[in-house]
Amino acid sequence: MDFTLVAYLGAWYIGNMVYSTYNKLAERETGGKDFAVAIATTQLLVGVLYSVYLWIAPECRPFPKDLKIQDIVRLIPAGICSAGAHAASVFSLAAGGVAFGQIVKSTEPVFAAIIGTVFYNKKVSSAKWLCLIPIIGGVAITVLKPKGPDAKIHEFTAGEFNIVALVGGMFANSFAAVKGNETHKALEDKELAARLGSPINNFSVMTFVSFVVSIPLVWVYPIVYGMDAEANVSKFYDTFTTNRASLVAIVISGYAFHLYNEFSTLSLKKLSPVTSSVANTFKRVFVIVAGILMYEDERKKATIYTAIGCVICMLGVGLYACIDDLMKGKEDKKKEA
Repeated sequence: MDFTLVAYLGAWYIGNMVYSTYNKLAERETGGKDFAVAIATTQLLVGVLYSVYLWIAPECRPFPKDLKIQDIVRLIPAGICSAGAHAASVFSLAAGGVAFGQIVKSTEPVFAAIIGTVFYNKKVSSAKWLCLIPIIGGVAITVLKPKGPDAKIHEFTAGEFNIVALVGGMFANSFAAVKGNETHKALEDKELAARLGSPINNFSVMTFVSFVVSIPLVWVYPIVYGMDAEANVSKFYDTFTTNRASLVAIVISGYAFHLYNEFSTLSLKKLSPVTSSVANTFKRVFVIVAGILMYEDERKKATIYTAIGCVICMLGVGLYACIDDLMKGKEDKKKEA
């Protein structure tokens, strides 16, 4: 058994759960989705400070060698999308619950397939397109609820559906899909990859770019929602600096966000693309189940349809990750026969 890989996966899963928990607490302490972008930006700042500390501390982490301004410019599109994905995720979790947010995020392959096909000329097999049906259907089932306390499984109605959380999650998935493609394009330059030095350094530099990009969004976001930008930022600052609970929650969630992404990067280096996709799927299941078990408000929202929809959706995601290899294996066996 690869105990190092087990440790990486454990830290990734637990770190994601800690992030989800304290992110939700940060939103409650500061006032909810009105400050979603400010919270997300401050969390990124925590990651930037942590990365800088490791770069300047002796014998911790080597700084990217000979990194050029042009390299930073090349990473800006991915950094913008990374900032958008993070802010939209924070907004979605502020509007809805941890479980629902994770279920919506699990539909990321849907957005990756559509955006990759339309904008990046990537081919998606027919089998993978079919796998999107249970993914979308599973999410739809999670919002159903029994007609009454004594209702049978086939007696259901539409539940209290949080459209704001859904839209936020959809934007997060869209940004994440573009970020993945843009990052891949940038790192196809082997010289750039060599100057960055390691995947973790790539993530740290990306965090820095995302933080810089997010700063103006802190003012733009409240204007879009018809709020006074200066008053919104001032209120967040006052809450952040005077409310110890909000300060602790934002710092811990920011630190956990950065750490779990680092451990995710380390674990994915040891896994095949298919296995890494399955690991990411089970990570979401872990966070959903942990959230329902740990928090009363999550338990109140959960129904039998939450469980059924979650299972269907996650099976669809797992199948999406494996289907091409499975089909290829069958074709190879036919040729051998």
